[in-house]
Amino acid sequence: MTRPLLLGLILGLLAGRVTGQNATDPVPTSPATASSATTNAPAGQLEKLDAEARDLKPGDVLRFGIEQDPSKAKLMQLVDITEAGEALFPVTKESDSYVKLNARGKKLADLRKEVKTLLDAEFYHDCTVKIDLDRIRRDALLAGPENSSKVTVFGVTTGSVIIREGETKTLTDLVLQMGQLPRADLSNVKIRRLDPTTQRETISVHNVRDLLKRGDRSKDPLLQDGDRVEIPEKTFNF
Repeated sequence: MTRPLLLGLILGLLAGRVTGQNATDPVPTSPATASSATTNAPAGQLEKLDAEARDLKPGDVLRFGIEQDPSKAKLMQLVDITEAGEALFPVTKESDSYVKLNARGKKLADLRKEVKTLLDAEFYHDCTVKIDLDRIRRDALLAGPENSSKVTVFGVTTGSVIIREGETKTLTDLVLQMGQLPRADLSNVKIRRLDPTTQRETISVHNVRDLLKRGDRSKDPLLQDGDRVEIPEKTFNF
């Protein structure tokens, strides 16, 4: 083999190795380029990172569960951060007992540690606490796009819920979205609706506790734009 041909063969093999490395091997990321590389991460990962780094605020809704919860229901519960910044975390899914703490301004990791400390102090031994930010429900409490509907909530809790165009929301959907309401009288929830023709307010009373227990969606009223939902506080007679 002549020298020019041998040199050409070597150069060709080297070119092939370089091409193969670019096609299959990951390019190392230096600390200087790490931040720009993360912009190509999947959207779900970025959302998770944002949730973990975010300071919690009133109106946020959390998904909460305890791995050692003795109740049969294993679904995560929704916990609402109130306007005062407080969050109530049930001891079990089948109990009215809960631990309360101020969640405003805290990170999810810090909140998990504090809730675990409170639960272990009285109810568990080294429990595993799961708390995540339910971003979909949190966004539903924020201002919606054009052509969306707004329902106002007042009484034992306050806030507003956005019903996006093409979406339907029932009264039980709204109550569940508001999170844990241990002081609420769910047997006496009122929908106040303004008649667009007469401009008079109509009031309908609904036993949401019974609707949730029976699961009868046929009697679960659909909410409309402008509705005002009153969730009263329990009254105790001594």
